[in-house]
Amino acid sequence: MRLFASLLLVVVCGCADYQFTVNERVVYTPAPLFADYEIPDPALRGCVKAHIQEAQVTAADQLDTLNCSHAGIEDLSGLQVFASLTRLKLSSNAIEELNALADMTALLELYLDDNKLRSVAELKDLLELRLLDLEGNAGLRCADLGSFRSRSALELVAPKHCR
Repeated sequence: MRLFASLLLVVVCGCADYQFTVNERVVYTPAPLFADYEIPDPALRGCVKAHIQEAQVTAADQLDTLNCSHAGIEDLSGLQVFASLTRLKLSSNAIEELNALADMTALLELYLDDNKLRSVAELKDLLELRLLDLEGNAGLRCADLGSFRSRSALELVAPKHCR
């Protein structure tokens, strides 16, 4: 009996993505992947969907890392549903505004290098940030960086014209 129980446990754990039936009755159905989000930018939507599938995310708060570099992203609208993100990499896109990130207070690392940013004022309340990479944003207003420079726990990588 122990052998059967052990074998059943291995099968169930190894096949967590499959629905199980016994005598035509469903005894286990895996949780569906998280899909309760609307992201207008097709490049960002595709990146988020791929990360959800890869990590088998079933709730928004399970997605803690997102790497959407070199994806052609222009608009971050809708990303705010993933407020539990701690590491967000959006390097080398075409992002101009950051309103969707304003309330993402769990962020520890934020990579926005090589985008089209002019302002980062929306990020001033992200007090948990430990790394903020803004290099390669030639149009960024350097005055916006004042509040970030005073944070001793933050590693700020500023654009060349702001150093």
